[in-house]
Amino acid sequence: MQCSALKCNLIGWLLFLLSACDGGETSHIALVQSQSVIADRDLLVEVARAFYARYSDQYDMLVLWGASGFIPRASYYLAVQNDVKGIGYQHDGPEFFDDSQEFGSRSLQGVIWIGPIWQDKAVRGGPDSVLGTLAHETAHRWGSTVRFRDDLTGDVSEELLGDGFHWSFFLDTGASPLGGNQWDDIGKSFFRAVPVDTVTFSQLDLYLMGLLSTEEVAPLRLLTHVRDEKDVPGTRFSKVSRRVIEPATLKADLREISMKQIIEVEGRRDPEAGFNAREIRQAWIYVSKQLGQISVSDLATLQELQASWSEFFAQATGGRSSVVTRLFQKEELKNYGW
Repeated sequence: MQCSALKCNLIGWLLFLLSACDGGETSHIALVQSQSVIADRDLLVEVARAFYARYSDQYDMLVLWGASGFIPRASYYLAVQNDVKGIGYQHDGPEFFDDSQEFGSRSLQGVIWIGPIWQDKAVRGGPDSVLGTLAHETAHRWGSTVRFRDDLTGDVSEELLGDGFHWSFFLDTGASPLGGNQWDDIGKSFFRAVPVDTVTFSQLDLYLMGLLSTEEVAPLRLLTHVRDEKDVPGTRFSKVSRRVIEPATLKADLREISMKQIIEVEGRRDPEAGFNAREIRQAWIYVSKQLGQISVSDLATLQELQASWSEFFAQATGGRSSVVTRLFQKEELKNYGW
């Protein structure tokens, strides 16, 4: 790849392997420095190409950890390719696509940007912790965009979804990091949700990730016709609201959505077809503005996170998935024309 003078000035890169022994395991974090502080697609592409110039092309995801000063401060998942039918990609563009060559790869599924807000979050805990956020973005490879056939109207419904990429606030998802709540039926059409301090993917999440078969997923529980205690329609919450941070009680009707209704719209998700979450290979990359601005504290925190991450994700999937974050350098650097 020949890059323009502007882009070469924008992305000045330095990569090296950071290894630390922790309980007999080796942590691996690649470092990239960039003069751009806007984590848009261009920056992600250039960082990826810099990474693949030094390391083997055998990663499903690149996880970019932004240092202080980068924007956005929040996190997002950038899809690079999809070969899985039945998970809803066709609602937002082509169902099948492969842009991995743009990133200098043949196997890359997606790039996760973790904005510098991670520096202010708890390391472990519920969906809003650092590892909860990473679990959230990792799962975005497969969810959440599915619709279902409304058996009352015959229409395609988006009521499982909040903003189109996360579960509705009113969907009973347990401790899923992708949205929704754990709704308990307390009688007389009242339902109560409390904050969760763990991360556990819902059966629907696991199905989309290729970790459960259709037959293993129980009907989904969705609250509808939400109203206040006096049966007046409406509440301070909407389907796009974030998971509760304090206990909340509301009155609603309970509706069950079958997997058959989802499959009628999306098609069946075959766990053996396309990329699934049984083993996910991630490369962690710390992105800083300048070599002299690399934070020793950030790197220490990332080592701590990396040491806990595989176990955290395995527990969140009920032991069905494993994540590998080991880095492998190439024997020879590949010249991309920089």
